[in-house]
Amino acid sequence: MKYDLTYYSPNFGYPKGSPGRSGQKIIGVGVHITGAEYQSNYNWIMNPAANASYNAMVKRDGAIVSFVAEENAAYSHGKVQKSTWPLLKSGVNPNLYTLSISRVGSNQNLWDPPQMDSTVKMIMHWAQKYNFEPRWPYVFGHKHIDSVGRWFCPGDPFLTELYRRLEAEVKPRPVYPQYPIPTVQRTIGVEVDGEKTNEVAYLINNATYVRMAYAMNFAPITVTGHGDHIKVRVKRDA
Repeated sequence: MKYDLTYYSPNFGYPKGSPGRSGQKIIGVGVHITGAEYQSNYNWIMNPAANASYNAMVKRDGAIVSFVAEENAAYSHGKVQKSTWPLLKSGVNPNLYTLSISRVGSNQNLWDPPQMDSTVKMIMHWAQKYNFEPRWPYVFGHKHIDSVGRWFCPGDPFLTELYRRLEAEVKPRPVYPQYPIPTVQRTIGVEVDGEKTNEVAYLINNATYVRMAYAMNFAPITVTGHGDHIKVRVKRDA
């Protein structure tokens, strides 16, 4: 998937400017709202003194902008305050093992439809690429990391609709019928043309079964006897 715009913010990595994620695997994505319009956020994220960034930002028209490459840790939700996110790793900065995406805007209860479309598209792409499920808790809000200072981010109405849209995108897995495994009452010896063999048949529900792979070696055959041994007689060509 290609981004509509790509920039290279200096605000990434631990220590700052370090590529990679310190050996951490990406397990999910945090969702944000910028709190201001695009140009203001662009200026802030590209400012080395800001120490703020996202992996991706969604403009009002739905354009997706990359500020920090996916393989690097952005500075988006590293401050942990009374977290309610169950996947939080103790002593590890969550930026190291999560991606981040933010939509442009200041009203957490509102968004432009293209922003939702692009957010869903980006998260579904990441979920497939990095092998996590596109649902809670792998998709979470900034408020789940910092419930004190960012309780409003990205907005409950947005998250509710986002989860609904993501669920609709997931194709249901096929359900296959489950059959009970038959109980073998006992094994039975097999004779072929009067000669005992190492092969066994199985008594299941008072019926005797010979392994198909074995029987095919001698087909066509007739089977008689259901005691300790069954007798297989090979029908040979005259």
